[in-house]
Parts: sequence; C-alpha cells; structure tokens
Amino acid sequence: AILNVVVSYVLAYSAKPAREGAAIGSWSYSVNLTELQTSRELWGLEGTASGDAVLAAAKQLAGSFVPSELDDGLAHFLRESAGETATPTGRVMTRIRHVCFWSLQRYLGWSRPDASGFFGKRLYVASEDQFKSLA
Repeated sequence: AILNVVVSYVLAYSAKPAREGAAIGSWSYSVNLTELQTSRELWGLEGTASGDAVLAAAKQLAGSFVPSELDDGLAHFLRESAGETATPTGRVMTRIRHVCFWSLQRYLGWSRPDASGFFGKRLYVASEDQFKSLA
C-alpha cells in the first residue's frame, strides 16, 4: 500500500495537467423528446389498455422537461474542478484520494456512493437557478 502511494505520488507529480476537452456548446444540451411524446412501441405497450395512460404521462413529462444549460453555477463548478488538478500537489492529492477510493471498494467492500461520500466527492446535478425553474 505504501509503495502504491509512493508510485502514485511520483506519477502524479510528474504528470502534465490534463488537456482541455472539447468545447461545450448549446448543442450539447439538446434532448430529442419525440419518442417520449409519441412512441408506445418504446415501452411495448402498443395495443394495451395501459398504453393510453402511459402515453399521456409521457407527454406530460415531455412538456415539463427543463433542458440543462451552461450557466454561472455550472461554469463555477467546472472552474473549481479544473483548479483541483491544476498544480502538481493537486494532482498528487487527487491520485491518492482515487487510490483510497478504489481501495475502500475493493478491500473493504464499500459501495461506490459510500466511498464517494466519504471523500466528499461532488456530483453536479443542476445549478440553483435550474432547480428554481423546476419549482
């Protein structure tokens, strides 16, 4: 285990910062709701009594869909995430946390969500403004 941490430290310290990924445009957030609004075959309910009820619920769900967008909350989250690995020390700490995260699952039988929560990993779901638009 100590050797793994030492090797991780050397690899992470000598590693270059991650390359910037592909640009995210408004097209990245588009969702095709056509099948949700019109297809009974998707759920195998064609010709069944419950097909009409499911189709009505699917149309209602499609009508209430709120698309995600690149807003200030998401931009802040992305900047923070990139900043965590912008320095050699950040990359080393990220690597050590990853090895520990993996070890908790592999050797102690922890679930992935439990190990993530233990290390305070963050998952971006939506910004505060996006949640407000749902209410």
